[in-house]
Amino acid sequence: MSKPARAISLILMAASIGAVIIGGMFYFAVQDPNFERSQPVADKPVALKPTWSELEKRRFPDLTQNELNLARFVFPRKPKTRGEVRDPAAADFQKDHEAFLKLVCSNYDVRTQATSDTTLERALIDQWISLASSPGQYSEVAIVQMLSDAAAPANARESSDALVKSIFGSLLLRKGSVDDAKEVFAGLPESLKQQGYSSYLQTWVASMQIECEKTRRTAASSVTVAAFRPVAVEWLSAASKDEKNFRFAWGVIESGLRNMSVDQQSEFVVDVLSATDVHPWFVHLTTAMFLKAKSWETRGSGYADTVNKLQWQGFEELQQRASLHFQKAWLLRPEIPYASKEMIMISMAHGDEWSPRDWFDITTQAQRDYEPAFDAYLHTLKPRWGGSLGAMFEFADECAQGGDYETLVPSYALHVIKVAGEEIPDARDKVLEHPELKAMLKRCWATVDQALLDGKSISEGNLRVHMTWRAAIAMKQHDAKLLESAMKHLKTPVWERPYAVLFQSPQIAISQSFAAARCGEMIFELGKRFGKEFDGELTAAEIDDSRKQIDQAASAATPEEALFFSSMRMLLQQVEDFHGGKWVELRFTPDMSGWAVHGDVELQSETSIMVSNLISDSPYAAISPLAAFPPPYVVLAKVEGVRGAASMTTAGIQVGSLYEAPGKTRSAGRYFYANVNEDIAGSSGATWESDGAWEIGTLVRPVLFRVRVFEDSYDMQVNGIELPAKSRAPFFGSPRFLLGGSERHSDRGVVQISDVRVHRLELEKPGQESTDAELWKAYYESIVAFDSGDSNVLMNLAALYAEEKDWKKAETCVVRTFENGPTSNWNPDLVLQILMEAGNYTNAKTIAEAVLRLPETKLEHVEIMTWICATATEDTLRDPLRAKELSSQLLAQQPPTWKGLRAAAAASAENGDFPEAIRHMENAMDEAPDDQKSSVSEMLDVLKTGKPIRSH
Repeated sequence: MSKPARAISLILMAASIGAVIIGGMFYFAVQDPNFERSQPVADKPVALKPTWSELEKRRFPDLTQNELNLARFVFPRKPKTRGEVRDPAAADFQKDHEAFLKLVCSNYDVRTQATSDTTLERALIDQWISLASSPGQYSEVAIVQMLSDAAAPANARESSDALVKSIFGSLLLRKGSVDDAKEVFAGLPESLKQQGYSSYLQTWVASMQIECEKTRRTAASSVTVAAFRPVAVEWLSAASKDEKNFRFAWGVIESGLRNMSVDQQSEFVVDVLSATDVHPWFVHLTTAMFLKAKSWETRGSGYADTVNKLQWQGFEELQQRASLHFQKAWLLRPEIPYASKEMIMISMAHGDEWSPRDWFDITTQAQRDYEPAFDAYLHTLKPRWGGSLGAMFEFADECAQGGDYETLVPSYALHVIKVAGEEIPDARDKVLEHPELKAMLKRCWATVDQALLDGKSISEGNLRVHMTWRAAIAMKQHDAKLLESAMKHLKTPVWERPYAVLFQSPQIAISQSFAAARCGEMIFELGKRFGKEFDGELTAAEIDDSRKQIDQAASAATPEEALFFSSMRMLLQQVEDFHGGKWVELRFTPDMSGWAVHGDVELQSETSIMVSNLISDSPYAAISPLAAFPPPYVVLAKVEGVRGAASMTTAGIQVGSLYEAPGKTRSAGRYFYANVNEDIAGSSGATWESDGAWEIGTLVRPVLFRVRVFEDSYDMQVNGIELPAKSRAPFFGSPRFLLGGSERHSDRGVVQISDVRVHRLELEKPGQESTDAELWKAYYESIVAFDSGDSNVLMNLAALYAEEKDWKKAETCVVRTFENGPTSNWNPDLVLQILMEAGNYTNAKTIAEAVLRLPETKLEHVEIMTWICATATEDTLRDPLRAKELSSQLLAQQPPTWKGLRAAAAASAENGDFPEAIRHMENAMDEAPDDQKSSVSEMLDVLKTGKPIRSH
């Protein structure tokens, strides 16, 4: 090629490459969501909003570990020698917190005149301030009760004051009345502003509006979050002017962040980074909280071995950046424990020069009883992170022996029981047998007892927490002496949490504690006897003897003991009914005697309740009967997940060791469920691997479950539809079951449970490989004897009777099936055969009409319908014209069957055409099998007399 030609080629190639580059740049530009297509690029430059990453680097370019090290390494990592001066505790901040809340609420008194109504409203405000400034001192249930008591006389819902309505809305949210709370909150931030209230309260309400919409699976709406952002930044700007209130100012910001999605947090962080009048402490803390959330989103929620290299890299980079911001926030305000507490976990997950223990010590210098710091450090000691149970118990011992009885720190030691138990899920109850824990508890009891003897001041709350744990552990270990030492210090209401950790029915266990403290070993012996029933060993004689002992012990029962005794009586009655072959119809009572309750219950009637976990700490809303029913047995129940802003994903029945019952079982466990939002039902195995899901077009709410539990198998029906439950893992029948919301899908929500019935099965189900018809017939007959509502069993039994040509019994089963409603287990050919053989033309015609409307019609069905319309004895069933019309389809088949010819003959006779009828019947005579010829001959004789054929 000549030089000019090469030069031209190079020029063309360069032009082509340039065009590609320019075209590519244009393509990527127009893909940007901020690109303005309506304006020429030359006329309107694109102004892109800075991202959080750009703003963060622009505002803090020198934020590096080296820079932070210069300041942080002069800070003591270990607690200082305290001497007479002690680090502050929660109680030291209570007055300041109360003063802060009174300040932000002060406009109420400015804008209202004192009247009887405002006095009641003022009392509600004061109650709210008192509770809000005393975090951790009251249970959630107690807070709800105290606020309810103050809100009712103040008529808070109808108040014209935005603060009063805001407090009422917060009460509704605590109670789980999310939709009502949303309605009350609507427009309140703006009303608060118009009435001159602090932007703190406006931010508080805006954060609760986000909480109303947020669920575990769905974020709050962008509109609600967008409304929170400006008022929150306004509050941060205002709060930045008064550094002594930083500790109290942060709470509403953290609440809002916690309920936002990561993307929504990023938008808020942009707002905060852009605000020049927000104190750096707030900016660093807000940015760090977002980066921490972003790091875990980048990593994913799976186990470590499911995280790829890029995810790990993103996680490390974001964790490192979050660490820098937390450290800077701590250095700016080391007297506030929020940032240093976060470093406890980050120093473990990301790594740091200082250990989690160093950061724990630093945090407790800021507040020596800051509970989140104790929880975070205990978490780092778990075996899953390379720690050990021994290390956890050693730390708990340190808390117990510290002697800081002005705080709850000594009681934090007992929290280790729940946390350590979660580390050994296959034997959670065995945690109390751990030798190092037993030694720690022994020292703990001795230390507190000595403190009481020495007259040391122990706060009522601290003593109640300690003694409740002591009583619960004593009950679990059947230690009457230890129980007595605890109960003399306890008054009702007893703190429920320790009992909730150790017992499936905490309220009944509390009641039993009072009874055992009075009656001693007798109560424990009763408990041991009932324990036998978990293996199905309680005899009729033992039931009678137990009833006598209960009556004797209950003769002098206190009100605190009443629940235990009434529950035991109900348990005995249920066991007696079950073994006596009666239906056990489980009733709901105001105190829920006879039931283990997970969550909070609301009685609708004797047979229907609502169970929720909106207020309680229960991971799922559910109930379980205290009585244990050894397999084989059947459970019938209606279970409905009540839908709302926070609702259970599934509702159903759980059987087996997945339910940690006091009575141990060898069951691998199953959860039988129905999705309340979709037409799906199924069964989950113990490893939570789905055994399969089946779409059920007729699934409606409420869902009627029928679950049969056998020694090594199970059956499940949903609304009469039998599901093909195939086990992946071994299954052994359990005497325990639970009804309610799914543990696997642990959304907050409400479950409605009604019409619960249990019945003992007379016979074990034959093995699936069994072909012994007599064995299957005996099994099906035993079920139908007490449960004629099981359409699937009725149809199976009808088929066995049909094989024996016992048409009357088969017909009875079919008719009962129709009375029950639709079933998934029916064969129209078999049903029609049974009804026709039994002479039940009324039901047969109904079935035939239904099957003839199906897309593919069988000639056998046409023949049956023709025969009924032509020969039925009842005038209302005969239809000569329809018979004639249908017979033409039978005769069109080449060659026609003998039954088709017989039906055509009957149709012709019914329409008065006897010569044609005789001809068709003669042809039927020729084609009929030998065992039917005599019957056809008799019909032919009738036709020759000029009479139509009449059958059933």
